[in-house]
Amino acid sequence: MAPPELMDDLIGEILLRLPPEDPGCLVRASLVCKPWRRLLSDPSFPRRYREFHGVPPLLGFLHYVKKCGDFLSPFFPSFFPIKEASPILNPPPEPKSYILDCRHGRVLLFNYSNKDLIVWDPITNSRQDLGWPPKLEHYFCFRAAVLCALDGCDHLSCRGGPFLVVLVAIDFPNEIGGDGASARTYSSETGAWSTGVSSLHVGFPMNGHKMIGSSLLARGALYFMLDKGRSILKYDLAGCGMSVMSAPPFTGPVGNMVLVKAEGGGLGACGVEGHNLHLWAWRSTGGPNGGIPEWERSRVMDIQLDIADLSTQLDVVDFAEGAGSMFVLANKDVFAVDLKSGRARKIGKRGRFKVIFPFMSFYSLMPTDLFPQS
Repeated sequence: MAPPELMDDLIGEILLRLPPEDPGCLVRASLVCKPWRRLLSDPSFPRRYREFHGVPPLLGFLHYVKKCGDFLSPFFPSFFPIKEASPILNPPPEPKSYILDCRHGRVLLFNYSNKDLIVWDPITNSRQDLGWPPKLEHYFCFRAAVLCALDGCDHLSCRGGPFLVVLVAIDFPNEIGGDGASARTYSSETGAWSTGVSSLHVGFPMNGHKMIGSSLLARGALYFMLDKGRSILKYDLAGCGMSVMSAPPFTGPVGNMVLVKAEGGGLGACGVEGHNLHLWAWRSTGGPNGGIPEWERSRVMDIQLDIADLSTQLDVVDFAEGAGSMFVLANKDVFAVDLKSGRARKIGKRGRFKVIFPFMSFYSLMPTDLFPQS
């Protein structure tokens, strides 16, 4: 018979291989016997578990649902777990809120009843109210992003650490059709919004600058879709400067495109036309000084969907940073599409709005937090 220490090592190696996208496995394993619960409750196990799997799993996504059958009733944000037995059951803390962003285990909400921004952790159900940036009372539309602010973080376990919120607002168009974008930042370390304001003249036609989709974080910059997907706004995190660039020459339906990370970690874009993915990368053309950056089509691939009606229109809705997956809607189903293989898997049904925000994170609560040892 193997010594107890060797058995613990073997069982520990088995427990490390439990799928992170199904955190209920950890809970069920902790109920098998006291030795297993002791191994899972060891303070070193979460760190080893994260390092073994490397990339935070997709635990679910936030979307909008109807709370009643009344057509005129408002939509409410809701968390949809990938696995039905997931222990993540916390609803968003404010039912009257918009989902703005989801990154590094945090969700950014906008409470439209009192004009307050909220950073929320769906796993621990903790929240932090940020208020609203001062001297920003008039705007036509806005988007915001939340991200980890810890230097050198691998984002495997940055829950509870410092974070940064960047808010970009578009002013009301003036009579000649000009308008401007301004940016404010919030630091959890100072607990305040920045006093300095970054600004940029956008100059889109009136009503033509609607910001769509969630932001993309790539190589020290945040990117937002503008002008119904025809333009992209870049916010440099180091220099706090903003600039506007053209979107790829996509010939598919307007707005049916999202920002993605290209190979190598730079800015990319992906659009859906028919059942084909069109991928672009923002790259330099070469030359002695690096050349002029421009959009380069990287490839076109067929989406391998398991649906009966092949004429079904596909709508792209978001991209999961770090997972290399984008999400498309087909009828009322949400599919996660791997950008390398084109393979798709059904992960759930959407709400009435065509908006979802993928939530990627390791489940950090110990089994003893849910089931205390007797």
